[in-house]
Amino acid sequence: GGNRRFLPSSIISLDYRTPVNYEGVYAQAHTLLKQGYQYWYEREEIDELNRHNELHRMKDPVEENLLVYFRKPEPGETCMKWMPAATILSKIAIYGKIQVNRQTIQILVMSLEKYGFRTRRNSQGSTEYEVIDLQNDEVNNGFREKNRDEKDGKDDKEEGILPF
Repeated sequence: GGNRRFLPSSIISLDYRTPVNYEGVYAQAHTLLKQGYQYWYEREEIDELNRHNELHRMKDPVEENLLVYFRKPEPGETCMKWMPAATILSKIAIYGKIQVNRQTIQILVMSLEKYGFRTRRNSQGSTEYEVIDLQNDEVNNGFREKNRDEKDGKDDKEEGILPF
């Protein structure tokens, strides 16, 4: 799972004036290969890379709006609702100005699964998701709290886990 083709790195400086010794680079790669160097990633490394890449990924507007207008219930909360994805998308479409189509519903379902929203089947056989439907004042308070945290220098980014 995930995309292993990209390895975002923060570059502090880059010496683009000194010529690259390609012969030396290829000789080193050849030697490592002959010595049995493992050039592929193991499952744990892939998972770590995917977590790192998530910090740099541009979220789809459907995913972003899901996290603005809904949240997962905390244990013991009773104000949760069971809603089909189409109903959730309807609210997101109104407030987030997003088109409702097959692709956006697929993106929403993938996002609901990604963030671990619980599911159940209703009596008609449709999948419903357990959500807290945030009201406008809660949405606005969430924006105010986020802005206050950013001004205080707080952010949600992972630090110091990977060397790149």
